Amino acid sequence: LGYPNDTGTDPNRLQWVSSTMSHNTVVVDGNNQIRRRVAAYPSHFDDSGRVKVMDIDASDAYAQTSAYRRTLVMVEAEDEVSYGVDFFRVVGGDDHLFSFHSQSDNIAEYEGLTLIPQKDASGKFVGTYAGAGVNWGPDPKTDINSWDVDNLQYPVGSTWLYDVRRAALPARKFAVDFEVSDFRRVLPSAAGLHLRMTQLNDFTLDEVAIAKGNPPQRSQNAIPYLEYVLARRSGKNLDSLFTTVFEPYKDSRYLTSEMSSVPAVKIDGNPNKTDVVKAVKIPFKNGRVDYVVYATNNNVTYEIDGLFNFRGFVGVYTVKGEDVVYRYVNDGDIIGEETGNVFAITGKVSDFTRELQIENSITVTPNRQITPEILESLAGQYIYVDNDGVENGAYEIESARMEGNKLVLSTGAVSVIRSYKNAADINGGYVYNIEKGQTFRIPLKFVYDPSPVFPEIEDKSVDANSKLSFTMKAVSPSEKPLTYRIASAPRGVSYNPEAGEVTWIPETGQAGKHHIAIEASDGALSTVGYAYVNVYPATVSPGKPKDQNGGPGGKEGTGNQGASDNGDGEGGPVIAPPIIVPDIGDVLNDLAGFDWARDAINDLAGKGIITGMGDGRFAPGKNITRADFVLLLTRAFSLTGEGERFADVPAGAYYSDALSAARFNDIITGIGDNKFNPTGDITREDMMVIVVRALKNMGIELAAKEGVLDGFSDADTISGYAREAIELLVSEGIITGANGRINPKGKATRAEIAVILQRVLQKAGQIT
Repeated sequence: LGYPNDTGTDPNRLQWVSSTMSHNTVVVDGNNQIRRRVAAYPSHFDDSGRVKVMDIDASDAYAQTSAYRRTLVMVEAEDEVSYGVDFFRVVGGDDHLFSFHSQSDNIAEYEGLTLIPQKDASGKFVGTYAGAGVNWGPDPKTDINSWDVDNLQYPVGSTWLYDVRRAALPARKFAVDFEVSDFRRVLPSAAGLHLRMTQLNDFTLDEVAIAKGNPPQRSQNAIPYLEYVLARRSGKNLDSLFTTVFEPYKDSRYLTSEMSSVPAVKIDGNPNKTDVVKAVKIPFKNGRVDYVVYATNNNVTYEIDGLFNFRGFVGVYTVKGEDVVYRYVNDGDIIGEETGNVFAITGKVSDFTRELQIENSITVTPNRQITPEILESLAGQYIYVDNDGVENGAYEIESARMEGNKLVLSTGAVSVIRSYKNAADINGGYVYNIEKGQTFRIPLKFVYDPSPVFPEIEDKSVDANSKLSFTMKAVSPSEKPLTYRIASAPRGVSYNPEAGEVTWIPETGQAGKHHIAIEASDGALSTVGYAYVNVYPATVSPGKPKDQNGGPGGKEGTGNQGASDNGDGEGGPVIAPPIIVPDIGDVLNDLAGFDWARDAINDLAGKGIITGMGDGRFAPGKNITRADFVLLLTRAFSLTGEGERFADVPAGAYYSDALSAARFNDIITGIGDNKFNPTGDITREDMMVIVVRALKNMGIELAAKEGVLDGFSDADTISGYAREAIELLVSEGIITGANGRINPKGKATRAEIAVILQRVLQKAGQIT
């Protein structure tokens, strides 16, 4: 939500920004969660493949809850896109409120809800989520001079939610589709982004409400409000398992609205009264169907939808037509059939690294024999030690080996030392997070995944205007025929699916780093293989200085150039080949008073990045436009690629290809509504944000120093979105400010840009 407007006893911070209700979680009995040293305790974690599992328990979040546990199962839908199934169980309390918001101020549509606006007779919204007669703002309280939330008359946060729309006794299945907005301009393009939530509960809700909530309104915060969905259930000593499917998508959905809860029938084992099981069916538009199963007792075998058996903690079972194309079980051994999987390794801690050192390990005595197959599978898994609970006892296993009957688990640089016994005596020993004799558990998984596999492809390199050919061909473990398509590639790349051959002759303007992505599909599952190519500029003989149009001393920044095609006739990104020029500072007649920028201007001219105005002038004090700055940056970093065109950038503009390349490389994002304002003067803070993105794109490491902006008198005028970038550039000495000021809102001049680009290229190692 952002940093609060005010701290201390500000009611908005205490009652809203810091409230449980304003966050994506469950509110119990209208109160905030108890503040705890440990936020929650992880029980399962797996991020290694098509299915990812995160399981967190915080049963002590409320005094009245015996369970407050959230398990998120993420399942890959396509390359780099996953949907999530959120199992959130709360036991205890008489009122459960599931609160959720996205990065959205607009709900595109909803299903299963009949919403009635909370309005008066004139049609005007009235009241807040606390009620039609309760005004927005600080909650009425018994002690008007106290902001103690214990005195509040309504659920904490409810008086800060407004424009309320309510649906009483909604369907057990309902959906809300959020249109995602890139408020802080961090994406190259946010057009068409959505997040759809569908709840599939086994109980009837009292109400679902939609209301607006304001994030902190600090300077330059572009988020006026967010839409909240509030699903409420009331009763006595409730046991609620909120089940929500989250589907992120762009432009069009890949899941259908036919997703549903399906029967999970016990066929073996002895469940406890507190056990729950939930199975959901997720149909895809392409005919694929996923079943996602969650069970708190992994010793019980269930039949899922009359189709397959399951015994474990989490399972994913995928079918396409009549074929089972994927199976996954975490902490279990049955998913469709017996897998032979070991649920988990258990036992006791025997020893651990007791001194501060780089390499650490935990030695355990397991309760079972560790086969070579199990030993090999442990890297990347997690050990969970049942410790004293002061801190989590969860550690990632980097590698494992057997020493006799002991299992030695390497945790790398992560130590189990919690603190010194006595902070004043560093030789007095340590307090450890785990102890000898404590029990442990290492959950294991089983995966059946016959999806296509690409062999690893080494990075490639080629000169511009030279031919590159290499093979990218996948194999199918199930020996199914494969189809191929180019998922992503630079202009000019071709692919022969029969031979699996990639062919490319990069153009002069395509120097730089590129990736080629080929997707292989067996009709049910697909895999994308990646190849990375570095294109070197074609060799150019030294000669007379020329501009991007091939003429002498063309204008830059005056807005009257034609589109450049670098001599290839294709209108590619505006990238200057290396040329040799005389010291431009010696031939320009308007650098008086700007000697501090003369060396930088010469350096950049020597690389063909700047050429002057063509009439003996450089106009060092002139403000530079947003488009011209990006044009210089694309030349400086040899950026290539074709990103989405901004709506306010004419196709024939001399800067069009440069902006497209910068957008393709995630260096510029625009000002909203798919616009860039290319002819507007660039502010210093916007310039700095773009510079940092360019450096990160080149893999340049930047580090911020603590308090680096404290000495600048105008640091508090820096926009929130630009602060991190400015901190980084000041820390690296690229930005120094003047007269104790950063001047973030000031316009950047051509001389300032020359100096800054020189420092940037020095940081990148491209000039000395």
